[in-house]
Amino acid sequence: MAVSPKHPVIGVFGPPCLRVEGRWQQPPTRQVGRVLTVLAGWPQEPVPAARIVEALWGDDHPDTVENTLQVHISHLRRWLGKERVEHHDGSYMLLVDPSEVDTFTFEANVHSAMHARRAGRLDRAVDHL
Repeated sequence: MAVSPKHPVIGVFGPPCLRVEGRWQQPPTRQVGRVLTVLAGWPQEPVPAARIVEALWGDDHPDTVENTLQVHISHLRRWLGKERVEHHDGSYMLLVDPSEVDTFTFEANVHSAMHARRAGRLDRAVDHL
């Protein structure tokens, strides 16, 4: 799937969502959205399961936290596509290009706007913003 940096497919800047066929969809559950948000913070990088557990439950995690996390990951894979979430050595990895995540696209556009402004290209700066 080729994605333009101006059109992310994973939204975590606000409520977590996924763009499918031009429409934004909410995750199947709030916890699945939270897992997506954590993984989207480090696209293409392994995120230790312990970091996800901490983000979702803090110190107040369920006794069956490993199984519960696996259930949420399973739902995320069904929603996002199983090939987009990998598990290796106790870590999970979101296999998306950073340009597919709204926060990374936003950051890139802000940097581009700053460079355009410094170059005196206010029209381009406005376009980036």
